[in-house]
Amino acid sequence: MGKVTKSSPYGSIEHPINPLCLAIASEATFIARTLDTDPRHMGAMFERAMRHKGVSFIEIYQNCIIFNDKTHAP
Repeated sequence: MGKVTKSSPYGSIEHPINPLCLAIASEATFIARTLDTDPRHMGAMFERAMRHKGVSFIEIYQNCIIFNDKTHAP
């Protein structure tokens, strides 16, 4: 809360959500996380999700080259 951005110049008023908690609450049986900067891993996660018998959820961390380049780098 309170994060100031171009789309929320006075600070955000919403409590942030945890997408993984949302996936678990929705009874997803395959949950994964990947990075858009690692296409090999992302492709493997999409493949596993597609082959999974049940609800799949993949969270993709996206790199923003303008505001926080390489924020997810090891």
